[in-house]
Amino acid sequence: MTVIISNTSISNGAVNPPLVLDQLVLMYDVGNRNSYTSGTTLMNMAPASTNNGVEGTLDNVSMVTTPSNAHPYIQLETNDGANLRRVTLDSTISLSTDDTNRTLSTWFWSNYNSTGQYSNSHALLGGKYVNYLGVANSSATTYTTTAETDGGTLGNHDYFSNGQSLNFGAWNDWTVVWNGGDAQNYINGVAVGSTFEMNTDSTFSFNRIGSTSTGNTSNDRGGTWRLGGFLLYDKALTADEVTQNNKVFKQKFSRG
Repeated sequence: MTVIISNTSISNGAVNPPLVLDQLVLMYDVGNRNSYTSGTTLMNMAPASTNNGVEGTLDNVSMVTTPSNAHPYIQLETNDGANLRRVTLDSTISLSTDDTNRTLSTWFWSNYNSTGQYSNSHALLGGKYVNYLGVANSSATTYTTTAETDGGTLGNHDYFSNGQSLNFGAWNDWTVVWNGGDAQNYINGVAVGSTFEMNTDSTFSFNRIGSTSTGNTSNDRGGTWRLGGFLLYDKALTADEVTQNNKVFKQKFSRG
């Protein structure tokens, strides 16, 4: 089994650093020919032995941006309901966060000021109240994390991330590891904050990349941002594995 990462061939972990492939069920990277060639189809490039078969569809081809001397990315826009740019998944992804082991990781870039929107935030995934992963403006030019499940038996506000600092106007690697009902956040390869204990029957689900709460008013969580990479594992990555993956993608996006 061979997975091509940019111009580097990874076969049985034979490069340094290798991307962690064990139990990788979903991976999107528009700059990789295994994930995108042309048109609006975004292919899941996880290994065939573990691939969950979830593909993505871009709203339009103009979302793909290939800057000179930098890694390609997808431009997401949900702050204007008439001009949406999102990735629709062909199946809903639902993670039981209270009792299973999973890892979700996304590389993103944003300098969108969501001050004045709901909770001064815009969602990378999900909606307004629950089932969202978003960034909040603690000031006009600073970001912190905010993310909730559906709440389970608790209802609203079952946070799995809240208040961790992110880069504004620069690339971020945000990884969440659920392990036995606890959620640990990693920002740019480093564990941050304490763990969040998930409520009973709590799940995190989404069927697109890009907010379902579109617009830019106090009732919305819309915004604009760049998607660089998106990975989902059917296991809890170790701290060393999170750092390992960070090194792989950092090589892609260190040029801006």
